[in-house]
Amino acid sequence: MCQAVRMLASQTTVPTHYSMAAPYVAPSQPPAPRLNLTPLMMAVMSGNDLAVHELLHDPCVDVNEADAEGNTAIFLACGARQETIVLQLLAHPGLDLDHSNHELATVFHIACLHGLVDTVRYLASHAHVFINQGNCVGNTGFIIAAAHNHVQIVSYLLEHNSLDANQGDDNGLTAFMAACARGHVDVVRLMMTHPSVDVQCRDQVSSFSL
Repeated sequence: MCQAVRMLASQTTVPTHYSMAAPYVAPSQPPAPRLNLTPLMMAVMSGNDLAVHELLHDPCVDVNEADAEGNTAIFLACGARQETIVLQLLAHPGLDLDHSNHELATVFHIACLHGLVDTVRYLASHAHVFINQGNCVGNTGFIIAAAHNHVQIVSYLLEHNSLDANQGDDNGLTAFMAACARGHVDVVRLMMTHPSVDVQCRDQVSSFSL
């Protein structure tokens, strides 16, 4: 066992929704799913900066190892909004920024979902990150950010040279339409003032966004 992994066992607090012991399962209940979490994943979710630092410098640790849903440590760090740890992971030379989980989401999608502004800026400026990539239902990071009212991210991406502001999901729903549908007034106002946004767009069932 690697030294960093041994160290982690005594220093990392596992989040309460993940149990290290096998719980009792009544006969009528389905078995609990196997999450396949690694020590690095547990460390990032619990915000254990020291353990993450040690693990990232251990040659035995694969920073790109995925859990049962295809999420790597950086996906889980974004989900836990541990942006300091996310930036540590981004600095790792072996990190695969092209990796996607079982829903075809990349770390860019996850960062946009959770409103991690600094992470989005870093990724959007990286040559290997395609910011218009869709997930399994065609949602781009821009659509996701607009749908979740992340005004700073929407504002930043609107000025990105590579952004397709009017790209729709698999149903033709654009970021502007998503913001309108969810009542995110600040995002709607911001996008209405930007020349690249089509405010008369339609989805595939021909409904107006306004």
